[in-house]
Amino acid sequence: MPQPLHVVIERPDLYTIQCNGVPVTAVPGAWWLDKAFGKIDITAAARSGENVVTLKAQPFTMFHEIAAAYVLGDFSLRPTAAGFVITPPQTPSIATGLAHATDIEGVAWMTAGIGYQRDLQAQEGNDGTPMVAFDLGRPVDLTTIEVWNYNEAGLPRRGVKTLEVRGSTTLDGADAWSVPLGTFELACAPGGPAGTKTGFSEKLAVAGKQIRYVQFVILANHNGVQYPTTAASPDNFVGLSEVRFHAAAPDGTSSAVEGVRIQSVSSELVVANGFDRRAVHLIDGSGLGEAAAGWNQQGMPFYAAGVAYRQSFQIPQRTGRYRVCLPHWYGSVAKVFVNEKPCGYLVSQPWEVDVTDAIENGVNVVEVVVIGTLKNTLGPHHAGAGVGSAWPGMFQQGPEQGPPPGNACHTLGYGLFAPFELKQ
Repeated sequence: MPQPLHVVIERPDLYTIQCNGVPVTAVPGAWWLDKAFGKIDITAAARSGENVVTLKAQPFTMFHEIAAAYVLGDFSLRPTAAGFVITPPQTPSIATGLAHATDIEGVAWMTAGIGYQRDLQAQEGNDGTPMVAFDLGRPVDLTTIEVWNYNEAGLPRRGVKTLEVRGSTTLDGADAWSVPLGTFELACAPGGPAGTKTGFSEKLAVAGKQIRYVQFVILANHNGVQYPTTAASPDNFVGLSEVRFHAAAPDGTSSAVEGVRIQSVSSELVVANGFDRRAVHLIDGSGLGEAAAGWNQQGMPFYAAGVAYRQSFQIPQRTGRYRVCLPHWYGSVAKVFVNEKPCGYLVSQPWEVDVTDAIENGVNVVEVVVIGTLKNTLGPHHAGAGVGSAWPGMFQQGPEQGPPPGNACHTLGYGLFAPFELKQ
């Protein structure tokens, strides 16, 4: 458990506060971000597992409008089907991963929907019960299904929201699709500008022994459509960008299943009117590419303060002028230090700082501190992918029942994405 651990409550003086039934109070003068945000030490009262912080106001008045509470400590967060859980801290690094294109033509699957486009190849009608099935090629002990949701630029709400997964060892008789592998809530994909890639995927933990066939039954999309449906509006299309299956190996590790094929689909948009959204692209990797992984994908989705990146450079003999250059990063500002001496800030292009006066003969330690913003900390987290503004109405959009999946929180990927350089 993190040591120490604090909870932040706005105007804690208005409440009687308990953590797991233990009375706790804000230390006078201890605050975070704003002097009205009282910082309360809950280290002694917290425990492994679920913790409950209770606020009591008596009488309850117009002044007791409860704001968000914040937990502070040295820890990481792991997204779950309902929010996040606290895990041991991990050090952020310069990281890359697989991401899916938002320019969706020819690299994703989408159903034919209702009332717009029929499947010209299969000559079938409207599709109100979307489904896609996979043949893994051989029986495997399935452990994980990795999903990149439908990620078309500007239209990510066509992605799957609720997904039922079934398995089968054969397709004969009563055994077909008889193994329940779970029902999952998928987050809406970021849907950035066309032509970009976003480092977004979800790993669904499953436990299926000797599974060869997997069926996805789609129960809802992010446009609010529940399936089965006969409605032609709102936007009733639903799709996925990429799916990968992982199975247990004899040595206890897990690896991707190769040779997966599409077994069947309920329908799909095909090459008509310029569309090409065939199910085969779910498994061929055509939309995947390398993308930067920010702090929000490294266990720190709500972190805003600085992360320091350090490198050492050998300078046998000083000569000329020296610059620290950042080829690939994202943040509000970056601070540069050389041999612990402050050298300047990166606030606009070109992303470089003159550090000549701090350079010494021999080993030079260069440190770049990338700073995020309070967008990730304070939100809005549930008002879509818009950035650059934060109006009151954006904070009124949230899940109807309970916390949403952790991956559904919209955050930005701050960080350093390539090593910085010392140039002359």
